[in-house]
Amino acid sequence: QPEQLEQSAYSFEISVRPPFSWEFLVKFWSSRLIPHVESIVDNVYYRSVLIGEHRGWISVGPSDKPCTCRLRISSELSSELNSVMARVKNMIDSRADPSEIVRHLGGCSLLKPKLARVPGLRLPGAFDGFECGVRTIVGQQISVKAATTVAGRIADRFGEPTIDFPPSLTRTFPLPSTLA
Repeated sequence: QPEQLEQSAYSFEISVRPPFSWEFLVKFWSSRLIPHVESIVDNVYYRSVLIGEHRGWISVGPSDKPCTCRLRISSELSSELNSVMARVKNMIDSRADPSEIVRHLGGCSLLKPKLARVPGLRLPGAFDGFECGVRTIVGQQISVKAATTVAGRIADRFGEPTIDFPPSLTRTFPLPSTLA
């Protein structure tokens, strides 16, 4: 079923400056996935999306082209393509210049070995600013694992159910107005 869903979605390529470590981003996100809202399957990140009244899903993964990600956006989000594209570019820090990062941080003896282990280091972002804020508040006094569990409970209680999404995505994260 995920293959059929992805075939009917819009597909885009997002270029990033080399070097690029998709594996670093996936590793970062994998320990922070909100259950039922986000998943990683076969090295591809999936998430449900709710922007205003528009509900759909996206997938982001490596492309066959070097230093490029493939973004798929469900057709239900067709009126939000620009917004979704901008949010995903933020998530993968597509505007980062890895050589500048190394230039500025590489002089630190503590950071230099870490930079060498992850060429193309960039700052993993979040898809939604409000969701990121909720995650930050929830995570202030507990572990990352506990915070993702609480965020999943928030989505299960206040998020909207999904229909015809990839199987692991059964809820959306609630809008600010819903939580208010």
